Amino acid sequence: MVFLSIYTKDPEAGNIPMILVGFISINLHLQKQISEMKNRKELLVQYKESKPTMGVYQIRNNSNGRLWIEGSTNPQARWNRHKSELNFGSHRNTELQADWKQYGEQAFDFRILQTLKPDDNPKAKVNYSKEVEQLAALVLEELNPKPGQLYNK
Repeated sequence: MVFLSIYTKDPEAGNIPMILVGFISINLHLQKQISEMKNRKELLVQYKESKPTMGVYQIRNNSNGRLWIEGSTNPQARWNRHKSELNFGSHRNTELQADWKQYGEQAFDFRILQTLKPDDNPKAKVNYSKEVEQLAALVLEELNPKPGQLYNK
């Protein structure tokens, strides 16, 4: 390892060797990177421990008022899947697909109507898919949509 004794000409810095100034700068940069890595690790742990929102969601066509209402253990992921299928022209519901093509993505809104809170007891054997399905049935009963208003019924 070779050290050079080159001094700064900055009067405010005094006669601090440049190599030392460089070391301090590198050290601060490494400390920042280590801090960011710790933050990333903490965020990753939080993400892995977090549970997605479960519940009933709707996709609303604002141009004609038609709705897609469904329950899911991860509504945001389902919305992403719907958008992906609709954008690729491969959605299983041909009426929704036709309206998406006609009106465009900007005509549709996504909203979670009801949420289902997971059981606090991690040992509880809860069938959340069934719970969400029952919640969706209650929401549909409460909304009482007109015939033809739903894409998926």
